[in-house]
Amino acid sequence: MIILVLFNINLSQQLELHCDFKVETTYLATNYGCVVKSLTTTFKDRKISKIVGNHQTGKSQNDVKLLFAKFQNIPYLPHNLGEFFPNLETLYIMRSNIQHLIIGDLDGLNKLTHFDVSHNPVELIERDYFKNHTKLTKFSFYDCHLKKIEKGAFDSQNSIELMDLSYNDCISGKYPATPIYYSYRTPSFREFSVDVYDKCTGAGRLLKEQETIKECQVEEVESSPEDYGLLFKFGIVMVCFLSITSVFLTFVTFNFYKKSFKSDWNEVNFSTVSSNLNGNGY
Repeated sequence: MIILVLFNINLSQQLELHCDFKVETTYLATNYGCVVKSLTTTFKDRKISKIVGNHQTGKSQNDVKLLFAKFQNIPYLPHNLGEFFPNLETLYIMRSNIQHLIIGDLDGLNKLTHFDVSHNPVELIERDYFKNHTKLTKFSFYDCHLKKIEKGAFDSQNSIELMDLSYNDCISGKYPATPIYYSYRTPSFREFSVDVYDKCTGAGRLLKEQETIKECQVEEVESSPEDYGLLFKFGIVMVCFLSITSVFLTFVTFNFYKKSFKSDWNEVNFSTVSSNLNGNGY
């Protein structure tokens, strides 16, 4: 019974996204959006189960074009925002401890045009992270900790207007390059991206992200199918312990009664023999 209660507590955990729904202005755009409040994620707990917040009159989640977060604790991005905000155009999360960008984070956000994670300790952009998101026009990794950008990470983007990689470990640059004077020419995005790939190979730099993500994925695979984690393992140990204890107690009880019965039987036999001897005059 105790084990079942523990399982129910573990399974009932949910990640809610609390929103202040309003028209918000950022340097990227002015849109009706969700301003995030009190959000914390982990690798295993980053799937949003419920949106909490009151929409303005006449508005719904289909009208949300902007998700803005600041000073949150989001080492991992919520990976199912598209289920709730299918028309989201701007994802702007700053100073919120983003450390890991995992392929699939942007699934369902098919109308996304602006992506900004400035002032977060992001070190790695994987090759296929932005794959299938060809409508993106503005990116910003301003003041992140970028050490490696896998070759081809931006090759699927055909409409780039802004790519801000200023103040990173491996590069500090911005496309389009400014200012432009006299003979200076704005490089093509292809030229800019080639320069980025050449500089941000990760060579000679320690990438904590890959080790952390790998460890989390291994733990996920090796855990139980229901992913009960430590509570599941504790439950198994308790079941085994109780089973062994029951067998031991049964064995002890059986031996105790066996000896007691034998002793009683000997006493009965001894009394009978004594009676017979006395009765025969011995």
